Amino acid sequence: MRIQVDDVSLFFDVAGSGLVAEGPSMRQRPIVLFIPGGPGQEMSVFKPAFEPLAEVAQLVYIDPRGCGRSDRGDPDRWTLTTWTDDLARFCDALEIDHPVIIGTSFGGMVALSFAAAYPDRPAGLVLAMTGLGMRPGLASAAFGRLHGEAVREVFDRYWQNPNRKTFRDYVRVCLPLYARIHASPDELSRSHLNVELMERFWSGPMRSIDLRDAASRIRCPALVIVGELDPILPPAASEELLAALPPGTGRLHVLPGAAHSGRDLVAAGALDIVREFLLEEPAGPLGLPTR
Repeated sequence: MRIQVDDVSLFFDVAGSGLVAEGPSMRQRPIVLFIPGGPGQEMSVFKPAFEPLAEVAQLVYIDPRGCGRSDRGDPDRWTLTTWTDDLARFCDALEIDHPVIIGTSFGGMVALSFAAAYPDRPAGLVLAMTGLGMRPGLASAAFGRLHGEAVREVFDRYWQNPNRKTFRDYVRVCLPLYARIHASPDELSRSHLNVELMERFWSGPMRSIDLRDAASRIRCPALVIVGELDPILPPAASEELLAALPPGTGRLHVLPGAAHSGRDLVAAGALDIVREFLLEEPAGPLGLPTR
């Protein structure tokens, strides 16, 4: 399905019922919006691994502008601010009230930015494998500790001197080490990565993102999840994020054996943690009405 949002048409998909029959009434389930990472990735990274959550919520998958099956639009508008506002415009267009936002990696930064810019909109956040921005010192140390000095040097060369050669070396050496459970050939074939967007953003805007102030302004519950073996946004980045949230807002789960991929998190039990978050009592899911 597609919907016009500002100057682009965004592709989205839906799984699960929003309203379910319960005795004499219809009960509203939580609406969960999935924001992929990259930036440059698209919704296929969530399918089918996260679809069991459709048993308790209505799932809405979005390809952000510039990604997947959505319009690419003007590359000058591939910015955190635009993706944040696109999410608000998307919710307005579909009359989605108080969604739970699940953002992975850079998608978590979009989710955090959205919750700060529109604090009354989200019912909750699931911030997976993310942080307040890139922390090259933490990533360099994690790559070195987990994968050796040679890998750490490839990361450092790219981060210190971004160009076509260092980016290609980074993609060849470091990117495959993000995950422990790798995509199958079928998963790779159906994935549409916008490499131009990824290279453009990582070589520039990604290097200046700092969401510390944004994190301090959110008003909804936040579930922070990270794999203990994540080399690019390691647990220390999630701990920094948790500390920046308002007191009592967030909780952190570090999943043993998982690295920086949704497959890793799901294999390590992330779905049970997210399902519990969606079904919290006593006021219904995250305070949503139970009628």
